[in-house]
Amino acid sequence: MKNKFLIGVITVFSAIFVSILILNFLNSSSNNDNYFERKFSKNEILIFHKKYEKLDKKSIYELYYSNTSIIEGSQKNIGNNKKTYNLNFSDLSFSNKNKLSINLPIDSNVLFIDSNWIIYSSKSKLYKYDIINKNIIETKIKNVDISFLISLDNVSNKYLFFGEIFRNNSYKSGFFILDILENKILDSKILQTNAKSYKPETVVEHCGYFQKAEINSISYTCDKNSKIFIFNGKGLFLNELNTNDNTSLPKVIKNANNECYYSRAGLKFTNAGLFMADNNIYVFSMASKEKDKIIIDQYSKLNMKYIQSFKLNYNNYCSSDIVNVYIKQDMIILKFETNYASFKFSRYI
Repeated sequence: MKNKFLIGVITVFSAIFVSILILNFLNSSSNNDNYFERKFSKNEILIFHKKYEKLDKKSIYELYYSNTSIIEGSQKNIGNNKKTYNLNFSDLSFSNKNKLSINLPIDSNVLFIDSNWIIYSSKSKLYKYDIINKNIIETKIKNVDISFLISLDNVSNKYLFFGEIFRNNSYKSGFFILDILENKILDSKILQTNAKSYKPETVVEHCGYFQKAEINSISYTCDKNSKIFIFNGKGLFLNELNTNDNTSLPKVIKNANNECYYSRAGLKFTNAGLFMADNNIYVFSMASKEKDKIIIDQYSKLNMKYIQSFKLNYNNYCSSDIVNVYIKQDMIILKFETNYASFKFSRYI
């Protein structure tokens, strides 16, 4: 009788143990299916240079991307249908710093900030705020919904944006060149054309960020699929890099209010920015099991093929800790949640 009881107990625990192993395996496969076999180089391509603190410890990071400035900001509602933006500016040397407070409509959506201009939308209209002269200019741009935007070659009236436009009775989603002065929008790279708006889904699927990757080159890096779009300094589409993690578009779900969200099942994080040098693209990859090292994957700019990878040791950070990447001549600046760090290019670049 005791033997039968013992056999029964062993059988139950064995079944539980096997079930746990299967679940762990399935979980592991699900979580790691965008990892890939890397060829790691023993060389260092980035050499730590200097650490910088936040411009203001009270500031909250906002995704205001500038070609030439470090910008931190916070915002708060002040009543009368307005909110205040408190901004801290610095050049890439952290030597020239200034502050700015501006009141904008409470429904304003700030798209871009640099030391001269603030571009924002409100009630389906697009505005430019002149920081120097402190006046607001309403543009004549219509039938456009902008999600992300960056200036072109530091020209005050031309921008590259990701979003959706309505033209010829159809909705186009993708990348467009905006000339505010001439009131023109030109196609750069169309991702979808639909009879009805597909903008919420497109933004969720291709959520990412623009970056001045090098002189006369702009990149848009998706952080939840493997696509990176490359443009020249005038905003014209050049090429598309699909990183070796081969992460497909995330699954999008809608609630009763027609709002889009990521499905947690199968959601993967991919790339956190890049820099370019000598016909190579160096991508900060989040598709890695490394949790205390920053992974940099090298691709050829000529054929978009993977070459090799590098490990960067800094403060036990991984690529997922990177908030933004700034390029400054012979070095780059990585922005983390609580500080910045500059790195010089090694002789292997």
